[in-house]
Amino acid sequence: GGGEGDGGVDGLDEGRLFVRNLPYSSSEPELQELFGAFGRVDELLLPLDAETRRAKGFAHVTFSICEHAVRAMSELDGSTFQGRILHVMPGRARARPAAEAGGAAGGTSSFKRKREEAQKAQAGSSHNWNPLFMRADAVGEAMAERYGVDKRQVLDSEGGGSLAVRLAQGETHLLSRAREWLASSGVSLEALQRLAAGEGGGAVERSQTLLLVKNIDSSVSREELSSLFAKHGQLGHVLLAPGNTLGLVEFVEVGEAKRAFRALAYSKLRGVPLFLEWAPTGVLQPASAGAEQTGGAAAPAAPGAAAAEEEEEEEGGGGERTIFVKNLSFKTTSEGLKACFSTNGWTVRSATVVQKRDPKAAGRTLSMGYGFVEFGSAAHAHDALRRMGGVRLDEHLLQLKLSSRERASGERAAAASSARRSGGKARGEGGEGGQPEGKSRASNKLVVRNVPFEASKNELKELFSAFGVLKTLRVPKKFDGSHRGFAFVEFVSKAEAAKAMEALQSTHLYGRKLVLGYAKKEESVEAMRAKLQSQQGGGSKRRKAADGDDATGLEEDPEALLDFSL
Repeated sequence: GGGEGDGGVDGLDEGRLFVRNLPYSSSEPELQELFGAFGRVDELLLPLDAETRRAKGFAHVTFSICEHAVRAMSELDGSTFQGRILHVMPGRARARPAAEAGGAAGGTSSFKRKREEAQKAQAGSSHNWNPLFMRADAVGEAMAERYGVDKRQVLDSEGGGSLAVRLAQGETHLLSRAREWLASSGVSLEALQRLAAGEGGGAVERSQTLLLVKNIDSSVSREELSSLFAKHGQLGHVLLAPGNTLGLVEFVEVGEAKRAFRALAYSKLRGVPLFLEWAPTGVLQPASAGAEQTGGAAAPAAPGAAAAEEEEEEEGGGGERTIFVKNLSFKTTSEGLKACFSTNGWTVRSATVVQKRDPKAAGRTLSMGYGFVEFGSAAHAHDALRRMGGVRLDEHLLQLKLSSRERASGERAAAASSARRSGGKARGEGGEGGQPEGKSRASNKLVVRNVPFEASKNELKELFSAFGVLKTLRVPKKFDGSHRGFAFVEFVSKAEAAKAMEALQSTHLYGRKLVLGYAKKEESVEAMRAKLQSQQGGGSKRRKAADGDDATGLEEDPEALLDFSL
């Protein structure tokens, strides 16, 4: 439990409240709605009983502004909520870190502890980790494991070629495999790309139960990741992409997901800190919830079964006829679930409780606490959704929602991927050397931005020549001989340029992400000079009309001419 304690006043100064005598059937969204009427709620914790999966009868609420907490306490204390009289009181103040409270011995350990505490405090901020970023050492380990060689052999420079290019090519290959696996496992790559691009900023709608796990050591297995998060609550399912590029962990309950986030953000797993982030809504498609995920690639469905499922959906809208049921007792079987939904005259085609392998006993399976019920018609499914919510089965209150499992064909998925790529090009290729926004056209020439200053022309040639025959490669330079941070790569064919564009969209060279786009159509030197002179002529007339205006200086500065032409 919890209570007011000695630090009640301090807790109220921080906007923290303790609420007790709550109904055991209350849920976090209901409390969020109740307390959200008084102001913004930063945090709401509703502890659940591990056996019954029901509320324990108390909650902790934290407001952004302490005045809102005072007003909520004065108005809600003694009020009735779902037939019970609420007791609202100041919560306990947050425990002060040991380094702040008493000053830890040892300057180094104290500094490291303060840095870790600051990182944990900022873990819930709205900044985004790149979902498909891999550390250079993780790339080397994954490559060594894939090819069955020692990591030293992968990173050995005696074989010729640039080590940075070798790691960039290895990262490209690993990310390509990860994308294919994530797409086949029901993960929306479009949502991840929007997250990486930072579209919407802090306004991105986030899931409250699904976590993105980054910076995972290459030796960590899916079972090890599952056991780490399972200590904090009941898991829905866990996905781990090949090469440990990205992990997705879904909890059944919101409060348990928040507790895991607080406990595990920046915690170390095999010596490597974990980077956690709340996934945007829509990342995990409901289709993946019904499939048991194991380490490595997901098992593909038989072509005949997929065709039969598509036919069933076309006949009656398969997603509209299926209900997702969670908060099941671990004792509930598929037969018991079907019997529960067959008592009201509905046609139940199938009922399945999702199982996983028992790690302690070979050949046995364990319930994962949720399942699916498919009805004969959409009308029966919607009727059951209205009437069966909150029904008790094996001492557990059922939680229902309509499943929207989609089984898109390969052609539709390819078309969507192509549309996403073209949309990304149209969005961001304006500016220096790129097409204006909304006028992106595929060509055989690419502009490469954010090129690290350590990279040489030969390294860029080595990186891009893996995707086709290069016609030209230009790296504009400054007067001091260093390049300007971008380059132009021209292939023999448009297909080769498109291949490089697709493969290198998330690749890092010397730790910097390469930004690729289609370059503008080449203009002749004479055309550029004529265009420049015409613009300077118009400018000189305006300068004569305005006394004291400085000239643009493009005639005297060849570097400015280069900038203008690009």
